[in-house]
Amino acid sequence: MGKLQDMRKPVIFSLMLLCFSYGNAQLNEVNNVKTKYLNWLTDNTVNSYSNSSVKGLYDRYIQFGNNAETNVVNNYNFAAPGAIWNMTNGTDNGAMVTLVNNHLFYLVMSYHLKGPLTNGQPSNPKYHSTALKELILKVFKYIKDKGINNTTDFNFSLNPSQETVNINNSGFGLRCFTYAACVILMKEELVQAGEFSHHMGVLANLTSFLDPDNPNFHFTNPGFNTDVVRALIETRLCYVLGQEDADPDKLANMRFLVDFTDNALLIGNGWADFIKPDFTTYHHRGAYANSYGGDALFSVSILNYILKGSAYELKPISQAHIKKALMSYQKFSADFEMPRGLAGRFPNSTTPLLDYRYAFALLYAADPVANADVGQFFKRIYTMPMSGFNRSLNVKNPVMAGQIAININNALTPDTPVTQGHFGFPYGGLSVHKYNGYQISVKGTSKHIWHYESSASENIFGRYTSAGAMEILSKGSPKTRLSNGLGVANAQGAITDDGWDWAHIPGVTAAAVPLNELAGASREFNGRNFLTHAFLDDNGIFAMDYKDVNSATGMSVLKTVFFFKDKALSLGSDLKDNGGTRPIHTTLFQTGLPETSTATVINGLQQTGLNVNFSQSSGGVWATDAVGNGFVVPSGSYTGSVVIKRSAQQSRNQYDTEDTQGNYTTAYIDHGTAPVSGRYRYGVLLQGGTAGTQDFADHFADYFEVIQQNSQAHVVKFVQDNIYNYVIFDAATVFQSDAVISVDKPSVVMTQTINAGNKLKVSLTNPNLGLLNDNEAYTFSQITGTASRLYRVPQISPVKLTLAGKWKLENPVNNITTLITGNKTEVTFNTINGNTIQTSLVPETFLSTQDTESGKAQAFFTIYPNPAKENVYIVLKKNTVENIKILDRAGNDMSSKMTVKEKQGSLELNLRSVEKGVYIVCIDGQCKKIIKE
Repeated sequence: MGKLQDMRKPVIFSLMLLCFSYGNAQLNEVNNVKTKYLNWLTDNTVNSYSNSSVKGLYDRYIQFGNNAETNVVNNYNFAAPGAIWNMTNGTDNGAMVTLVNNHLFYLVMSYHLKGPLTNGQPSNPKYHSTALKELILKVFKYIKDKGINNTTDFNFSLNPSQETVNINNSGFGLRCFTYAACVILMKEELVQAGEFSHHMGVLANLTSFLDPDNPNFHFTNPGFNTDVVRALIETRLCYVLGQEDADPDKLANMRFLVDFTDNALLIGNGWADFIKPDFTTYHHRGAYANSYGGDALFSVSILNYILKGSAYELKPISQAHIKKALMSYQKFSADFEMPRGLAGRFPNSTTPLLDYRYAFALLYAADPVANADVGQFFKRIYTMPMSGFNRSLNVKNPVMAGQIAININNALTPDTPVTQGHFGFPYGGLSVHKYNGYQISVKGTSKHIWHYESSASENIFGRYTSAGAMEILSKGSPKTRLSNGLGVANAQGAITDDGWDWAHIPGVTAAAVPLNELAGASREFNGRNFLTHAFLDDNGIFAMDYKDVNSATGMSVLKTVFFFKDKALSLGSDLKDNGGTRPIHTTLFQTGLPETSTATVINGLQQTGLNVNFSQSSGGVWATDAVGNGFVVPSGSYTGSVVIKRSAQQSRNQYDTEDTQGNYTTAYIDHGTAPVSGRYRYGVLLQGGTAGTQDFADHFADYFEVIQQNSQAHVVKFVQDNIYNYVIFDAATVFQSDAVISVDKPSVVMTQTINAGNKLKVSLTNPNLGLLNDNEAYTFSQITGTASRLYRVPQISPVKLTLAGKWKLENPVNNITTLITGNKTEVTFNTINGNTIQTSLVPETFLSTQDTESGKAQAFFTIYPNPAKENVYIVLKKNTVENIKILDRAGNDMSSKMTVKEKQGSLELNLRSVEKGVYIVCIDGQCKKIIKE
């Protein structure tokens, strides 16, 4: 027994040594991360201040540090700090934010920045200055004396059932990472003063939810609250990096923080934050590409940069999701401008790509090989007008950030912008079409997507933000809201909403209500199932069954927009507002007039001034807006009258705090009050100008053929490219025009026959995200308050498309199957998340117009003309006919709907009473196709 024990001793010792070595190695990794983070916050690794922009940023930090020193000395009584702060009180919360973000941060930066080196020594006289150190320590002591400690109630709200914490009611909590950076930067000085443990206790308190011992978080749900991602993750990093190596939980804390971040960067289910399947960012159960989402992406970009190359770097899938979410901005932005539909309650915060451009620089700096494309993208947007070096001062833009940006700008060549394509963002309720560098977008709402967000003092009149709002960004370099007439300039030349008519948002069909009626409940889901964003290659469709959820009379309309190259076709049908008391308008455009002399055109006549009030209730109308886009309303395509005005419009600002006025030209179709079956049709030509728009109006049918426009479906053909587009509201509908016969669920189908009929491109989009059954609909509070709804996992929803002919997949894929039944093919698409699925089919067997369905070699009748508009003639090669039957492609007998006249040796068949499409004529067992045009 003694010998056995003797043998165990070296083994145990070896295991202990191994564990000790591993622990030391991990501590070294954490300390290396700390060094990199401190270098990020300071200029320790800025080798030269030869670049004037970097030097200018340093100078601003020193200047603001000097200002902060003066303000602190003059405005804070350190000897008698007064009553302790109540951090659940807005005033005290704001006081803490002001002290930390406006004063302490600049003092700490001024203390730690070396500035340009002179003879190897820092040139900044405040660098590690004893006097400045003492002042900083007084500020920290003041914070302590005001009662901020490890038990302070920061007004966070814990939700154990959903494994989350809400910090939205804490102004300081949302900005506490600045305080955390100050603590970690001043660790040595705070330790010497005996105050470091106190402020570490504050950080531990703020970030207790991110502690491994938190009993209310179990990694149950992927993703996490965007506020926590943008505020507490970096704060927690500072806490962990501030721990002593001897702290027994330091490594566990670091591991948990990284695991928590990896989980937060997984795709969020249901309506949960923060990255969605379409790589939009979510907050408040809706898309937020600015503020919340942009801040969170910037924060994780910093963390990714700091951790990259260490034992704690984020998982590959996390890094991929950061990149995809950031790169989606170039898809929904025109230069720097994005649609207001992604701006939440901040309608004038529409340039997040500009605001968060350094996030792309950090992504490249973290991995120049894998993210070479990101670096080239950053180079391009960095060199664009309005962009360039970021001179703002905050903890996310230290001097090192400027140095990284300069290095990329000097080293890389710019990429090529995305100037063409069609992009759908189902979780954003947004369709974006690009052509020739132009952008046109449409925003919708449904039972999945709320319509707008407001607060008591923000975005008061945003009710129609998602009512089919169409934003055109086609003019300017760069393209801005001002250069595209989406507002007017103030005296300083900046964009404003002065005079903007919030009830006449372009693209929207809704009640023209006065401003006092326009404000209403926000973040409402309207209960309707149908909202889709479909594409086939670079063309696409937006479609929506719209109901105005704020309307007391339930105003509703079926709306579609078909995007083809530099044109769009807008259709509306089944417009109803039973019992309504306000006129319903479909707005074509509303563009600001830079000058009263800025010309527009109506039916070929140039218009200037502010006294134009055009109205026409019949016949076609074509016009241009104030920036050169063309609009065509074909004759007989609308109910009501077309109204176009040039006037000084009176309005209120988005805060509803003051009256405004601005000069605009506005066009709309007035459908009247309480319509029961209203409709409209109009085309848009991006930057068409006068000549182009007139030509578009004269040759409208050369571009768009409207085959069907009713409650069952909107069907349109892009004539030039032979693309058929089906928006199918009623799955019972059977079609005759092209290869499509039917679908078994409401959906959008696009097809294009190429290669002389030997290939069929087809895409299908299901409006159902896979989150709710057809009969399910919930309110915001019902979703937010129930974890099983909030975090609902999307389910695959198969949709069966029936096509005429025998087809097979050109290239087999997992989410599409085919089944040939007779002379039809059932193609099943396994849809999820509202995504478009596109594929190509090739004939299993091919049947041309002249081939027989029965396969007999010897035909005994011929048909002419074929295709035909009304009458076709069948020449018989035998004298008698025993049986004649006419079928549609679904196999329905159509014989009773067509008149057949028998003549000697021939038949005359009248097609007047049937829809356009393909039919099959069978005579005595032999069959041929007939096409009605």
